[in-house]
Amino acid sequence: MANFTRLNAYIFLICAVLSFAGRPAAAEPLKLSVVSIRAVADMADVTFSYGFKAVNRSANTALQLYVHRDDVTGEDRWEPVNPVDQDGRPLILHLFKGLTVTGSFALKLPAGKYGTFRLLLFAASDSKSIDFSNVLYDSAAGVPEGTRTTLALTITTSESRVVKPTIDIGLAEAVDRGIGKYEIVVPATVKIPASYTGSDEGFWAMAKGSAGTSQVWAAMKDARPGNEPRDPYRAIPVTFRIPDVSAGVWTLDFGLFAQAWGDPIQWRWHALDIETGGDSWVKQAPRETMPPRLHVVNRRFLTMDDKPFAFYSDGAATAAASFVRGGNYGNAICWNTFPDLNSPGYFVLLRDMGCHFIRFNFNPDRYAGEPLYQHAVDQVVQNILTAGIYPIIAPQDLPKADSLSLRIIRGLAVVRAMAKKYNGQSVWLEVCNEPKEFSTWQTWKPVAERYVREIRSIDPDAFVIVPFEGYSKDGRGAARDPITSVAVDLYDGHAYLSPEDIAVNFGPAIDAGLPVIAGEYGGDNAPYIHSVNRALQSLHGLMAAAPWAFTVQGQDSLPLIKDGASAELVYTDTGKSVAADYAAWDAGKRLE
Repeated sequence: MANFTRLNAYIFLICAVLSFAGRPAAAEPLKLSVVSIRAVADMADVTFSYGFKAVNRSANTALQLYVHRDDVTGEDRWEPVNPVDQDGRPLILHLFKGLTVTGSFALKLPAGKYGTFRLLLFAASDSKSIDFSNVLYDSAAGVPEGTRTTLALTITTSESRVVKPTIDIGLAEAVDRGIGKYEIVVPATVKIPASYTGSDEGFWAMAKGSAGTSQVWAAMKDARPGNEPRDPYRAIPVTFRIPDVSAGVWTLDFGLFAQAWGDPIQWRWHALDIETGGDSWVKQAPRETMPPRLHVVNRRFLTMDDKPFAFYSDGAATAAASFVRGGNYGNAICWNTFPDLNSPGYFVLLRDMGCHFIRFNFNPDRYAGEPLYQHAVDQVVQNILTAGIYPIIAPQDLPKADSLSLRIIRGLAVVRAMAKKYNGQSVWLEVCNEPKEFSTWQTWKPVAERYVREIRSIDPDAFVIVPFEGYSKDGRGAARDPITSVAVDLYDGHAYLSPEDIAVNFGPAIDAGLPVIAGEYGGDNAPYIHSVNRALQSLHGLMAAAPWAFTVQGQDSLPLIKDGASAELVYTDTGKSVAADYAAWDAGKRLE
C-alpha cells in the first residue's frame, strides 16, 4: 500500500494547472522589465530564487513554473514547479509597479536534467484564491531582453539531505488475521544526520491515529550507514504494529521523540491512509436508485433496448435548451482522497437544482497504483448513483512516464481498469480529460480510438466519451475526420472561450452529426458564465453541458458552491447565476 497524505498541495496544484492551463486571459497582462529565475540543487532539494519588476501596474499573482526535461527523449516534456508557502498554500507574490520584488522558495524535483523554463503568473486578486483562467504573464509570449531562461540544473537522486533526526515511512501492509480483524504493519526508518551529537541512547517513535497507537524504540546501537553516498547519514529500522483493527479506512500520524519524550522532534500529520478489508468500506448504491444504462445513436439517448430516453418529463424543460444539464464535481478527488461534500445527500441537492449527471476527474497514476485511491474514486461514483444520476469519470491527463509512448500504454491500462470496474453499470467513462500532449486531432484520434476499442472489448455496451484534442476547446478536427471504426457516445468539448467563439469551434462538429457535450466551462465571473449559457442555448444539436465546478473553495479553484454541508445549497455569485439559468431552462424560458 503506497503512502499518501490526505491533502498534498503539490498534487492538487498540479491537477489545477493541468485542468486550467491554456485558458484565455481575462485582464490586462503584466509587463515585466526584470525576470530572473535561478535554481540551486542540494541532492533532490532545489532552492529557486526569483526577481520580477512590473512596469505597467501592480498586481497580486501566483507563480507557476514549467521546467523542461532535457534528458527525456521522444517528447517535449515539461515538469510543473508548484511553489507553496510555509502553510502548504500556493505562493502568492505582491508585485508593485516600478519595484523589483525578490524572494525564494524550496521544493523537491524528480531526478533529471532540466534546461529552459516557462514562467506563468496567474491572477490572485484577493491574495488567497488563484484564477487559473486569468494568466497575467506568460514568458512564452516573450521575455525582457537579456533575460536568461535556462536553469542548467541536474538532479541525480530522489533523496533529501538528512539535516536533523527524521522518520521516513515505508510501504504499509494490512495483514488479515482471519477473524474479521487485521494487523497494520508499517516499516519505517529513523534517519540520523552524520553530524548528530546527541547524548541519548536512542529515540521513541510513535504511530497514532484512528486505528490505534504503536510506540517503538529506535536504539542508536542499531544504527547502520544509510544508502546515499552523498549523504553519510545513519539509519535505524523500526516497525510499527497495530493489532485488532476492523475493516475500514484508517489515518495515521507519526512522531519522533527524544529518549525523555517531551515535545516531538518531528510530527507528521496525516502521513498515511491505509485500508483494511479491501473495498468493503465503500457503501454501494442501492440497485433501485441506479438510472438505466444508455447509449447514443444518431444524437439520441437510448436505453439498451433502443427506446428513447427522456431526461425531462416536462416538455417545457427542453423547449428553450434541448441539451441535458449536468455539472462537474471538479478536481475534488484529484486534490483530496476524501473530498468534502462527497455524500449521496449532496448529489441529491445537485440533482434537484437541475443536474442529471455529475462529471469529475481523478489522478490516473494513483488510480493505477493505489487500491485505496481507486476505492475512494468508487465511493464518489456510488454516491452519485445513489442520488439517481449518472456519474462521468475521467482520468486527469495521461499517467506519468519518461516517454509519450509509455504514457499512452499506461493510459490504456487505466481505461482498462475503469472498464472492468464498471462493466455493466450506469457509469459514463471518458477516456482522458484534456489530452494536452496532443495538439491536433490527427495525433489524438488513433490514441482515443485505441482506448475506446479497449473499453468496448471488455464492456460492449459501455457509455464512452472522447474529448477533443489538447485542452478540448476545438471540435473542428474531429468534425472533418470523426472516429467511425468504433462507437463513441459523446465527444467532449470545453467551452473556456469567448461566447462568440463557441459556435465557431463546436458548431462544425455538431453540423457533422457528432454528439457533443460541453463537458466543462466556467470562470469566476457571473455575467461571463451567463453569456456562455446563452451561447450554448443557441448551439442547436448540443447533447449535454456541465459548468465547472459544483464544489467549494479548497476543493477547486473556481467553485460554484459556498456551502453544501446542509440540506440547502448556498451558492457563490457564479453559482447563483448557473442555478438561475438552470431554473429558467427547466421552466421553458430562454435566457436573455
